[in-house]
Amino acid sequence: MTRKKRRKKPATEGIPLITLIFMMSGFLLGYLLGEILLSFQPHPMHWLGGAAGMALGYAVGQIVYRRHGDVV
Repeated sequence: MTRKKRRKKPATEGIPLITLIFMMSGFLLGYLLGEILLSFQPHPMHWLGGAAGMALGYAVGQIVYRRHGDVV
């Protein structure tokens, strides 16, 4: 009886560092802008601004990563 060889799964690297930096910066910027511009709205609105900023930061970070590579 032959033994089946198991294939090793390739290691996934995860999210590149430059994308994480852009995500954190986008979240902070979106949160602060939401806090300033939406101060008259109910409390959770600035968290939506932070989430939108983080999503935008992810997209921009991926574009920068694909064009210029990672930071390290």
